Amino acid sequence: MRLRLFTRKQLVNKRVAGFHNNRLDGATDLLLRARDASVLDVGMNRGLVSLEFAGNGARLIHGCDAYEEGVRTAREIFSDIPQVKSQFEIVDLTKGEQSLKDAFGKSIWEIRHSLVSCTGSRAATCNGSRTH
Repeated sequence: MRLRLFTRKQLVNKRVAGFHNNRLDGATDLLLRARDASVLDVGMNRGLVSLEFAGNGARLIHGCDAYEEGVRTAREIFSDIPQVKSQFEIVDLTKGEQSLKDAFGKSIWEIRHSLVSCTGSRAATCNGSRTH
């Protein structure tokens, strides 16, 4: 699968054009910082938000959810995108931060938001409390 990368202008135009199906409505700023970033998608469902980040140049995507079918679907989707390193795991977050360490080991991202977190050469600052 070949991903189409959006330019800043295209992404902003997409956001302001009022597309009702944009899963990241209001998160354009994060998408603009995705290039060469690593992303953690917590509660990823089927990985469609992760796919948006991949389409905007993220180099590494980790995702977790308790929804087994969704995790399987995300793995299938990303198996066709070899240019993005990805890992999707079933994780029980009621066990705290240790559950993420068990699933992903010592990873290079920081969790800053319950939806997504980006770090990398162009680190995104997400609103919300930092969860270390």
